Amino acid sequence: MRELKGPKLYCVAFPLGGIGTGNISLAGDGSLRQWQIVNNVNHLGFVPESFFFLQTRIEGSNDWLTKLLEKNIKLPHDYKPAESVNDYIIPHDILERHKIYDCFEDLEFKGEYPFAKIVYHDPKIPIEIQLEAWNPMIPLNIKNSALPIIIFNFKVRNPNENNSVQIRIGGSMLNFIGWDGISEIDQNFYPNFYKNKNSKSSINNACGIHMYSENTVLDDMLHGEIFFASLEKDCMIFPSVVNLIEFLKESNLKEKQLDTTESSAHGKSWRGILLNEFSLSPLEERNIIFILG
Repeated sequence: MRELKGPKLYCVAFPLGGIGTGNISLAGDGSLRQWQIVNNVNHLGFVPESFFFLQTRIEGSNDWLTKLLEKNIKLPHDYKPAESVNDYIIPHDILERHKIYDCFEDLEFKGEYPFAKIVYHDPKIPIEIQLEAWNPMIPLNIKNSALPIIIFNFKVRNPNENNSVQIRIGGSMLNFIGWDGISEIDQNFYPNFYKNKNSKSSINNACGIHMYSENTVLDDMLHGEIFFASLEKDCMIFPSVVNLIEFLKESNLKEKQLDTTESSAHGKSWRGILLNEFSLSPLEERNIIFILG
C-alpha cells in the first residue's frame, strides 16, 4: 500500500462504494467527502454532521477526552493544486467543526483499492487506533460487488501494561433524504427536507438507524433510504441528537434517552448517532465495525 503523510494528504479522495452505486470519498484528513450517491455527479457534494469520533478516559477518571477521528489540515496560503483538481477544498462544515472539537494531531493514509487505511497519532490519546475502510469488490461476482455499502473497521489497542482504558467510538450521520446532491446543506437545514424520520432498526447482526422520508412528493431519484449500523450487539443507538456538544459531555450515556418517532419539519432533518462504549484491559485489542448502506 502507498503511504501518504503531510502535504501529500491535501488532495487525497479515496472512493468507497459498490460498483455502479456511486461513492463517498475518504479524504486525507479522515473526513467523508464527495457524496455522490444520489444519482448526481458532484465532486463538491457534501453531507454535513456526518463523521466519526473517539472518547477515552483512564479507568477511574471522570472526564472523557474527545477527539474527532480526523486531522485539522490547514492549507498553506500559497498552495497550488494541479489544474482541474478540487479534492483539496475543505467543506465549510468541516472547517467549523474543527474549531469546536479537537482533532488528532497527525495521521497516515494508506490506500490500495478497495482498501483504505488510516493510522491515527496523538500523544494525548492513551490507546492505539486505526481505521480500515472498504467496499465489497469480489472478482467475477458482479452482484455482491455492486452492494451499496461501505464498511468502517476501527481497530483499537490498549498499549498500557498497567491501566485499563474506557473507550467510546461513535459515528454521527445526517438523514439526507431529499437532497439533490448538488445544493448546499446547512448543518441539518435544507429546503427539500420534509418528513424525514430516523428509527432504530436491525438486520441480521447489524443494529442501527433506518433513515427515510415520508414525503410522498419527492422525486424518485431523491427518495431512497439509508441504514447506518454497527456490528456490535451492545451498541447504543440515538436516532435524534440535536446538540452534539452537550451529548458528548454526558458521563453516562447508557441512561440517556434521545429517541424520536416524529417526522422532521419542513426544511429540517435529523442527525442520528451510534455509540460503542467499552473498556480495554492492558494490552487488549478490539475491532469496532460500522456499516453505511
